[in-house]
Amino acid sequence: MKNTSSICIILLSALAFSGCSPGQNANAKAGAELDRERAAELVKTAYGYPLADKGVMLKRYLIENRLIKVSAGGQTVPGMCVGHGSHKWSDVAPIIAKLAEQGLLAIEQEKVKGENCITTFTRLELTDKGRAYLLAEDDNQYTLRVSEVDLNQVTGIIQQQGSSLAIAEYNLTRRNETPFSVILGIHLGSHLSPLGTQRASLVLYDDGWRVKK
Repeated sequence: MKNTSSICIILLSALAFSGCSPGQNANAKAGAELDRERAAELVKTAYGYPLADKGVMLKRYLIENRLIKVSAGGQTVPGMCVGHGSHKWSDVAPIIAKLAEQGLLAIEQEKVKGENCITTFTRLELTDKGRAYLLAEDDNQYTLRVSEVDLNQVTGIIQQQGSSLAIAEYNLTRRNETPFSVILGIHLGSHLSPLGTQRASLVLYDDGWRVKK
C-alpha cells in the first residue's frame, strides 16, 4: 500500500510539473482529430458561404437618336446626341420585359434633348420586390443577386498523424437561383463562381482548429 501511494504521488507530481491534468491531455488529443463535419463548419465560416453570384443590369438603354433641326437649304444640320455608345434597348428588351411581367421592375421612356438632337432612352426602376435581390447600385447600373454558391461537402482531409496542419478538400453547389438569373452574360460584371474542387488549409491552435487564409 505504501509503494502504491508513492507511485501515485510521483505521477501527480509529474503532471503538475508539466502543467497538465489527465483531463486536459484527453481534450488535447480529441481536439487534434479533425472530422469532415467540423472542417465544413470552419470553412463555411471562414469564407462566408453561401456567396452571391452577381449579375449587372443597366439603368438606361438607348432606343434612338433623332435630329430635330434642318437647314433652310434642306440639308441636315449635324446634331450633338446623348448616349452614343450606349447599350441598345433592342438587344435586351425580351429579357428585361420578362422581369417587368413578374413585377420586379418598371420600364419607362425618357427623352433627353441635346444640340439639334433628341435621344430616347428606356429607363428601368426596380420595384420593392426587385430590390430584395439588390446587392449594390450606382448612377448607371444595378448589381443583383442571381444565385448563391454554398459548400456542398468536405470530400476528404489530408493530415499526418499527430500533425497540427491539415488540408480539407471540398466541393461547392449552386442553389437559390433568383428571377434575375436571366440577365447573366448581357453585360460585363456578370459572373458565376467556379464550382471546381476547392482546398482549405487548417492549423491546430491551443483552442482548436482554424482555417489559414
